[in-house]
Amino acid sequence: MMGNVWEWMESPHNSSYFPSANRRRRGGSYYPYVPNDALSLSSSYSSYYGSPDDETFLAGFRVASVPEPATLLLFGLGGLMLRRKR
Repeated sequence: MMGNVWEWMESPHNSSYFPSANRRRRGGSYYPYVPNDALSLSSSYSSYYGSPDDETFLAGFRVASVPEPATLLLFGLGGLMLRRKR
């Protein structure tokens, strides 16, 4: 998945496993982090870490949708009703 902006990972980055405010960025873009390095264009590339307060035009976020519990309940009830009809 090329062309994504780098995005912050939720888990902290700390090689000693102690709490840290630093986070890792992962992802790629058409602007390589390391010049002439195709690896930095891949979505699994993860080399930069720092504070989530850092700003750059290369870092972004991904909008995700998480279904509400009520939605899952309605799907379950609908499935039960279909099963009862048969």
